[in-house]
Amino acid sequence: MRKTLTCLFALILALSFCLPAAAATPWLTDLEAAKVQAKKEHKDILMFFSGSDWCHWCKKLDEEVFSHEDFLKKVQQNFVLVNFDFPKNKKQDEKLRKTNQQMAKKFKIKGYPTVLLADAGGQVYARTGYQQGGVEAYLKHLQQLRAGKQKLDEVLKKAEKAQGLEKARLLDQALTIMSENKLPGDRKPLMKEIVELDADNKAGLKGKYEIYFKVAPIEEGLRKTRDYDKALAQLDELLKNDQQLTPKARQQLYLFKANICLRGKHDLERGIKNLQQAAAADPQSKLSQRIPQIIESLRKSQPANQPK
Repeated sequence: MRKTLTCLFALILALSFCLPAAAATPWLTDLEAAKVQAKKEHKDILMFFSGSDWCHWCKKLDEEVFSHEDFLKKVQQNFVLVNFDFPKNKKQDEKLRKTNQQMAKKFKIKGYPTVLLADAGGQVYARTGYQQGGVEAYLKHLQQLRAGKQKLDEVLKKAEKAQGLEKARLLDQALTIMSENKLPGDRKPLMKEIVELDADNKAGLKGKYEIYFKVAPIEEGLRKTRDYDKALAQLDELLKNDQQLTPKARQQLYLFKANICLRGKHDLERGIKNLQQAAAADPQSKLSQRIPQIIESLRKSQPANQPK
């Protein structure tokens, strides 16, 4: 009997090693735990804000990318994964639900899916979402965002050691990287420092960024009063009298005017005229090449009973 039990125990033990273990999910639900792991493993953090049982694009992103073993294997070489889920029909632990709501508020999540990339300390450096193309395309997209942040860090590090116009040019380069890679962050301190460093506009950088501080009060006033005619008059004054405006800055002012005409005053022809002036202000820019298509699209979308 004892021998039989011993053999049976050995058989059960052997079989237990043959049974597949339940796969542990790589997705954490605690940002603090993710930060500890990221620091230990010298990785960044990927946060996925999802509505797993109701959000169409969340489901597509999960089905096409996030649930694939190949993606999970490769993405974890650089990122610790965190999922903050907001289901409508699935049961969710109350503590987890409250934590997820706090995270959504903290990171100002406006829609789903939202994917945030952050450093090991939890400082967000990129915001994205669903992207077409599947696993390889998404991995490439994440790598581009990460490379943009690494390049930005390198430039800012150089800027810390630089002075005068050299520092201004490096900060200008940093702002360009932030813009091209859609990296979040407060640009105002960098722009202000550039304006101060290039006080006599020798490098043309004061003229490039000073316009922001002139336009900001107009934008603020427009938000408060909705006085579109006053805002247009103020922008016209800038265009007429500011001799240091760069072609790009001039283009941005005309685009601002076009936006006011189209969305605020619903004046199609005046909006189109400002778009044409924006294209003429900086004809070599990529945006200028697209403006004729934008105008054509606007005209096509005009109701048939409205005069063109």
